[in-house]
Amino acid sequence: MKRTPIITAVVAVGLACGVWAWPGCDGMRISPPTAEPVAEYPGADPVGAPARSGVDEGTRYTILLSTYTGPNHAANAKQVKEFLAADRNAFAKKGDLLVVHKEAGSDLYWNRTYSDAEKAKDDMMKARGYRFPDERQPAFPGAITVPMLPAEYGPPEWNLKTAATWEYEYTVLVGEYEDSPKDFYVGRRIKDCVEHVRELRRLGFKAYYYHGPAKSLVTVGLFYEAAAQQQVMQYKEDHGRKIPVFGPKLADPEIEKIMKTQEPPLSCLAWNGRKQYRITKGADGKEFREIVGSVLFHIPRSAAESREALERRLKASREQRLNDLRNYSEPGETPRNP
Repeated sequence: MKRTPIITAVVAVGLACGVWAWPGCDGMRISPPTAEPVAEYPGADPVGAPARSGVDEGTRYTILLSTYTGPNHAANAKQVKEFLAADRNAFAKKGDLLVVHKEAGSDLYWNRTYSDAEKAKDDMMKARGYRFPDERQPAFPGAITVPMLPAEYGPPEWNLKTAATWEYEYTVLVGEYEDSPKDFYVGRRIKDCVEHVRELRRLGFKAYYYHGPAKSLVTVGLFYEAAAQQQVMQYKEDHGRKIPVFGPKLADPEIEKIMKTQEPPLSCLAWNGRKQYRITKGADGKEFREIVGSVLFHIPRSAAESREALERRLKASREQRLNDLRNYSEPGETPRNP
């Protein structure tokens, strides 16, 4: 079978940017974290440690072949899947391959399930040793087994999706968990996120988890829309014009209290259980490293859910105003037109 140049390029990109590639910034993480742990949360192994051999009794496993990143990650992963499926001597057939597209990258799985990680070992080694025709280098040298946890893993009362009813608009984001194959951290973000929440709950904080398609979030507190008001924080110069930069003015002191808590470290935004740092410039123009702090965060909702929440708030506000008018009306008084 003759391979086109584009396939060769994609395979090369997969080897260079596959399971060992940095997932990329998706607008929430500002810079790659350093190896400084925030806390030893139960279940949150240090980044860089090999994945654990087991999670919970009854957990099933599958095989992650490679992760593709970059602007064309979806097309690259799909192309490698199709080429692998077309190879009659390949270890997997088309029906056994699965591509999961996420914002930060695309994952290619050998979509088999195993009751134990050890039972997947032979197939994992087979995948690691596979070479595309006419290629000397293995195509999937970093293939690993990963646990398959349910998407809604965790106590339902801690789930931000259900706990954050329409009255609430904000929460404080204190932690993010996502797969980082280059750090051997794959398939554990859902469980580790819930264990982080469990520890914060044990310490008396109203913590919640949120499992998205690519990330799991840890948040603390639920706050109304009035808890933060938009105001001009600073101005930026743009071709001689001053452009206002808006930010939230905190009206609820509980938010500031959470964001200043040092123990447990709610003042920083943890990534996979570790502090994050970013490089910024001071007033004197010199660069320095600072910790990425926790942030006031809009509760994640779909467009339809956001519209419904806004409509219900507006309706509740109108009803409250009418009740206030009735309470302040004197008995027997006839309302006048405004």
